[in-house]
Amino acid sequence: MISYRFRFVILALCIGLSSNALAACEVEEKPIPEIQAIRLESDLSRETSDSSLAFMDETDSGVPNYTIEQLLNDVGYDDFQGVVLVSEQDRIVYQSAKGRADVESGLRLDASTNFEVGRISGQVIAACIRHLIDDGLLSLDDSLSLYLPEYSYAERVTIRQLLNMSSGIPDYLDNTLAEPSFRDAVFVDALFSEKGVSAISEFAHFSVDLDAIIETLNVNGLLFEPGSSFLFSQTNYLLLAEVVQRVSGIPYVHYAQKNVLTPLGLEAAAFEQSSKTATPYVARDRIQAVMGPTNLLADAGLRMNVSDLLIWTFVVRDALKDWQNRALPVAGDDGIIPDDLAENDYRLYGVQWVDDSFMGMESEIGGFDCIQVFDAQRDIVILILSNRNSTEPLCEDMLQALLDHYSVDLDTES
Repeated sequence: MISYRFRFVILALCIGLSSNALAACEVEEKPIPEIQAIRLESDLSRETSDSSLAFMDETDSGVPNYTIEQLLNDVGYDDFQGVVLVSEQDRIVYQSAKGRADVESGLRLDASTNFEVGRISGQVIAACIRHLIDDGLLSLDDSLSLYLPEYSYAERVTIRQLLNMSSGIPDYLDNTLAEPSFRDAVFVDALFSEKGVSAISEFAHFSVDLDAIIETLNVNGLLFEPGSSFLFSQTNYLLLAEVVQRVSGIPYVHYAQKNVLTPLGLEAAAFEQSSKTATPYVARDRIQAVMGPTNLLADAGLRMNVSDLLIWTFVVRDALKDWQNRALPVAGDDGIIPDDLAENDYRLYGVQWVDDSFMGMESEIGGFDCIQVFDAQRDIVILILSNRNSTEPLCEDMLQALLDHYSVDLDTES
């Protein structure tokens, strides 16, 4: 873990984020229009990359540690395609890579494979905003109208409200494959129905033209008075990326790469597809289809491998540890996190509560499932990256098994 700690030092010196509060049917012989159909072969889904075993052979005492793998096997790990990593106290205690980065060519997944991390991309936008604040170029309580005056409701929304999801602005990705309920409804009959094919094609060519999006937002209005409630909306971070671009005078992706990703030594992280980027698939039962890369860039298009995502998660975790030198809010006896605005500035870092101990972000966008959760107090990190976005919630089941495991540990400690 020496390299990780070294990068933490780079973080503190460069941008100060830590200290600054930041199933099985056969494929028909006839071709499927516009997309490819691939049957999920069991021999592919059961393979584990040899190189992935290095981190999970033994515990510090030299005793084999299979607990985590047993937990995952109990919830259907054999059908998983992707990478899983668990870290405790800055030490990787489990890591595995299974299946193919590209099924057609047979390229296997490994720790260097890049995945689109979807909504986790917003955390980098939050870091860029923090960077601009530290440089005195904007303030959390600035009105959005200072930067996007063409948005009709900008005067009523602040930078802080965009960051902490209290703006009331509708999500521009509603009713697309980025919304699980919409995706499941589309694929309820068959993945390759006319409706399903259309949805895949539409999302692969989804327009992120800002002028068109703002025009739609102007018509749709706000869902609630800004600052009065919380609601996740991807639009918040799309607009924040535009703020970064306008304030800095350079494209957002260039600003993020230069001021956040590169200084941290995140060598694989990028906003463009490369030979190391896994092919994304959408799946139902044992049939999957190639999704193809999306046009989403700033707010959902970041690519990372599991190593870079781990380092990035450490960054966010440490920033939250130091958040205003205050203890993180915790769930009450009813399991509900207080919804008081003053107690929820942790949202400024692009994270949300997963349960009463773990925070992070879960994302299902463009054929990728990406889960990042961490317990900032006990220094536990769980990362699940998959290039098979399925209507069966395997990734969520795996996460819940791990959360239950650590919840038992927490109860024991208390």
